Formats: sequence, structure tokens, C-alpha cells
Amino acid sequence: METLKAKADQLGNIGEGFADRYREKIRKIRFMMLEDELRLRQYERSLVLIQRLQKETPEDGELIYFEAEIYRLREGKDDLKLAEKTYERAVLAANPPPQAWRSLGLIQRRDGRHDAAVQSFRKYLDLRPNAEDRAIITIYMEKAA
Repeated sequence: METLKAKADQLGNIGEGFADRYREKIRKIRFMMLEDELRLRQYERSLVLIQRLQKETPEDGELIYFEAEIYRLREGKDDLKLAEKTYERAVLAANPPPQAWRSLGLIQRRDGRHDAAVQSFRKYLDLRPNAEDRAIITIYMEKAA
């Protein structure tokens, strides 16, 4: 290990890091990978992962969405308020997934803010007209009316 480190120090930074190419290649499956990460229910670990990824792209709406999902699912003290603020950041950031509006609507609905929830749900369904949960979201919207 010491020999390899010494050789690396001698050579310096002479090659391509491939980080951008790597990110581009996994971009298509990153959402699915992050969903799988949340299914593990190891929220502190997942939060560390998301925060590390955010260091490279802090205004990435998809990463902000997953940060908010961690807070919503974890449900610790003040987590729902933190989740809502984080969803609000996500929907204003670059490339937020439509699910950010759905999850924001769920929190608003839970808090009894039905008009705001309907607006969030409507935006979600506008962005994902064939959403697999369209029926339940529509029921939520009808009950709020």
C-alpha cells in the first residue's frame, strides 16, 4: 500500500477521473437505486449517502427529493416539517421528480391543508398522467373538495 501511494504521489493527477462519465451512465438507474436504498429503512445511512452525492450537485432536485423522503419516512421529531421544507426546495430545483409533488401533497393532506394538497397532487398527475397511483391520488383530491 505504501509503495502504491508513493507511486501515485510521484505521478500526480495525470489521468481522466471519469466521474462525469460515470454519473451520466448511472443517471438512468439512479432513481431506482435510491428507491432501493430507502427500502432498507436505514435512514441515517441513507441520509449520509444523499448528502455526499449532494456535495457534487447541491441543486439536484432528485437528490433533494430523496433527502425529503428520508425525513418523511423516518418520522422523527420535527421530521415532517423538515420533509415539507425539503420537498419545497426540491420542486424549485433542477430536475425534480414528479413524486416530489405527490409527497408534498401527502404531507399537506396529513396536516389538513386540503387546497394545497390538491394543488400538489394536480401538479403530480399533470407530470405523470399515467401514474400507477393515479386512482388513489384522485380519491384524495375528491375527498378534499
